[in-house]
Amino acid sequence: MYEDLGNYSVGLGAAGLPIGLAVGAGIYGGKNSMGSNFLMGLLSSFGADPLESGGTFKGSVFSFESGGDKVLKKTLMGLDGGTINPSGSNPFQKAGGLNLFTRGGDQALRSGGLAKLGPLNFIAPALFTGVGTVNAMMDGGISGGAEYLVQDAMGMAAANANLNRVYSFNVADSQKVADYFGTTTGEIKKKAGANKTGYVNIHRTMFGSPMLGMMVTSAGGIMGAGAGMEVGSAVGRFIGKQAFGEGYEGASGMAGAIFGGTAGAHIGAALTASLPRMLIAGAGIAATTMIAKGTYGILESGFQKEKMRHSRGLNFASDTSQFMTQRAVTMRQRAMQSMHKSHLNARSAFGQEASITHMNRDMFSHYKR
Repeated sequence: MYEDLGNYSVGLGAAGLPIGLAVGAGIYGGKNSMGSNFLMGLLSSFGADPLESGGTFKGSVFSFESGGDKVLKKTLMGLDGGTINPSGSNPFQKAGGLNLFTRGGDQALRSGGLAKLGPLNFIAPALFTGVGTVNAMMDGGISGGAEYLVQDAMGMAAANANLNRVYSFNVADSQKVADYFGTTTGEIKKKAGANKTGYVNIHRTMFGSPMLGMMVTSAGGIMGAGAGMEVGSAVGRFIGKQAFGEGYEGASGMAGAIFGGTAGAHIGAALTASLPRMLIAGAGIAATTMIAKGTYGILESGFQKEKMRHSRGLNFASDTSQFMTQRAVTMRQRAMQSMHKSHLNARSAFGQEASITHMNRDMFSHYKR
């Protein structure tokens, strides 16, 4: 019934707060840019949410204009019914200017009707983000705090991309869509006008709760971003050092952290976006751990002395019994004798200094003198 439009490009554009803001707003400031998605993640860190209908019938939002899929995917709710679209020509505007529709109580689609955010909606997310940033600054200073903000923004952007699903449908064949969303085919065709394609978003939930879904998926995205940044930074620094020299380690490490953090955020958010995914991911991690432990145990056993027939083991480090054989003891005795003998010879030679010094040195033979 639906054609999954998939995830659009998600933010790669920062390795620190000042750099990220400059890159996101400047170099990558156009439509469908990587930087705009990073800015969306940063706004989500402080409370902005994807578009949803307001009032009693919270849920999906319809769009019938060209590019409506990108509007539903890349626009966030702002204060008092406004919207925020970092990649649009007008980042801050009212919902009515976007040609968006939400379902009313009479099964009709009405213009606008988005959920309204107030100042209180931003307090809790900003508080959590602030606490995390302060903790990071206590460990890593200002750079640690900036790195955490970047990690948090990447995780939130990935969470939004995985939770806010956008689908397209044919207006002429919209009966199933109308039944599913509790509206009528006549309403869909009237609001679509001459447009033949419609777009609608669906928010994933966890146990029926949008808030729990966002919390779990955001946590997965943030943890994935942190792990990805660490791995990407290490790989980037290694490549920079090998390819260009030690002076380029910092820049290459920063680039590696951007790409690695973005990839890690998407992996973490995707694995925690739904309960079945979490169960499958957990089973996969558990199986991998068991295989790794088993393989390590097999390798480790080769370095333990096996008290079995025709087996002496390969213990080189912790077992000194291999050096306590009769042959080894005999060799050590001979070595000690040689050292002792050399010391005696040295003392004997050094005891003849006087005779060597007072030896007659003339042209005649010393024989029987």
